[in-house]
Amino acid sequence: MRNCVVLVLAVAALVCGCGGSGTAAPRSTNPEDLVLRTSDMPRGYKYGDDSGCGVPTAGEGNWPKLEPLFDAERPTSCVMQLEWVWHGEPPYSSSVTSGAYAFRDEDGARRAFEARDELATYAASLTAKAGERFDLGDQAELVHGQGLNHPAVGVVWRERNVVAVLVVEPAQDGAVRELAHKQQQKLEQPSQASPQERENDPELQLEDPSVKLPVYWLGRAFDPPGALPPLELDLVSVGRDGPGQSIQLGYRTGVTLDTWEPAAWKRFKRTRLGRLIWDSPCAHKRVVDVDGGRAEIFQGYGLPNPVKRPCPKRPPDRVIAHVYYETVVVAVNMPYCYMCARPAPAGSPYNTVEAIETVVRSLRLR
Repeated sequence: MRNCVVLVLAVAALVCGCGGSGTAAPRSTNPEDLVLRTSDMPRGYKYGDDSGCGVPTAGEGNWPKLEPLFDAERPTSCVMQLEWVWHGEPPYSSSVTSGAYAFRDEDGARRAFEARDELATYAASLTAKAGERFDLGDQAELVHGQGLNHPAVGVVWRERNVVAVLVVEPAQDGAVRELAHKQQQKLEQPSQASPQERENDPELQLEDPSVKLPVYWLGRAFDPPGALPPLELDLVSVGRDGPGQSIQLGYRTGVTLDTWEPAAWKRFKRTRLGRLIWDSPCAHKRVVDVDGGRAEIFQGYGLPNPVKRPCPKRPPDRVIAHVYYETVVVAVNMPYCYMCARPAPAGSPYNTVEAIETVVRSLRLR
């Protein structure tokens, strides 16, 4: 992570007293309500891994201004990474960072604004090279410099007892100006984020206009009959990861669905990785008719692979499936690497032929 914010899912509102060094009583603020959210951005942005709220510390690294400031003032903060994950051109930039640091009083915020170059680096990996005055809030500066991977531009500004940071990378002056003014509206009129606004929408990438393939899935949540535990969608990847599949879906409790174009699947099945589990004389196959296609369910063995005769005396320890539709193939619980083909843990609820048959019969077109 770029900084050392103590991560929490929600930050309690600051209870601000009337103390301070002769300053006006500060506004009571919760920094989580003062940053841009995915709902403030065009569809196609999600929260990045370095997003979080809490009490910032600067004990690691070289922060000669921020370390004593944070130790003395104990501000609360929220920094949201907003990353463009669709395949088209982003409406602003591929990475937008929105941060807010709430201090007890204006004196603390003024000290933070004086350390704005460090703060831009700490919050958004922007190394400042040039700055110019910017008309926003009580004090503001437009900062140009180098980001983590590209030139970046940001605004650091103070609104009473809050210092805000807005950085876009790659640099786009028009975008940073527009988004900084949008965040300023939150500083002037804070609004509490709903539970849905705090989390990434698992269906976001499936709505990418570039996704043309049919998507077969179990829905956002799937509660099968009987003793099988419910499943909840928590991972979606479109065309970026993996050995060649077009879409990856991951469900909590241990079910993965990988959608392949038929030609790519045919090539993959010939590779060593593509032959794991199912392509063995010791594997057992069951063919099941499903709505719109057919499924081949394989009960086989994890490592070592490939398993050859004589077959192990122990029972098979891995169950996977290949589901063939007219225009796509869906692989269920496919190993993603050689070491990923270890035997499944004992008692894994979705590692039986009956459980996987329930899954393939329940797949539906999104």
